[in-house]
Amino acid sequence: MNYLRPERLDALARAHALGTLSPRAARRFARVVASSADAARAVAEWQGLLSTLEEGAPGSPAPRARVWDAVQQRLFEREAPARAAAGASRGASSGAGWLRWPLALVAGASLLWATLAWRPQTFGMEPLSGAAPASYVGVLQDPQGRPLLATSARRHGLVLTVRLLRPVAPAPGQALTIWAWSDTDSTPHRIGDWTAAGSTTEVALPTQAETLLGRMTHLGLSLETAAAVPSAPTRPFIAEGPCAKVW
Repeated sequence: MNYLRPERLDALARAHALGTLSPRAARRFARVVASSADAARAVAEWQGLLSTLEEGAPGSPAPRARVWDAVQQRLFEREAPARAAAGASRGASSGAGWLRWPLALVAGASLLWATLAWRPQTFGMEPLSGAAPASYVGVLQDPQGRPLLATSARRHGLVLTVRLLRPVAPAPGQALTIWAWSDTDSTPHRIGDWTAAGSTTEVALPTQAETLLGRMTHLGLSLETAAAVPSAPTRPFIAEGPCAKVW
């Protein structure tokens, strides 16, 4: 079966990111992701879309006070004599009506600016190539072959975004810990840990992802004692998966 046909790859990547593939199919597709940049990119794009849906739409920034002052000055102070001549009653009613329009325009412009800044894909303003940002991505599976954790980090970023595809609740005093190793060096290196039980968490990296993950090909997840900060895993991995470069 050709997993890299566009329509088939998109459907598999979506199901993989959602964790709805059967254990057997998930294991087969994980091998495809580990060996194909196109498959890893498709999984990363679906993970990004799902995390966007979880985050929700960003709030629009409130315009600064001087914006309202400028609106008042330019739209109303010049017309004050004309409104006074037209009569206080009609002028007050008209002024209130006109006030709503510029305020609505400013609020709409602010919302549009925030949407373009935070979600350019809403208006199709992302690069036409559709290429995902240069990142390191991983999809970790439990011993039964079920997707458990998705990870992503910008190539030169200082944050690893981890998303639990199924609930894992660390016991008090425990931390979920990410490890990485390569085909040529099987010694796991500690990447970071977190204790929150939420589905999506950002883990601060001690240095750029390029430095930590540039030569790594595998990722592992274990439950460690939070206060110990071990340099090597002290417990079996609860999930493992490939560390793929997407660029």
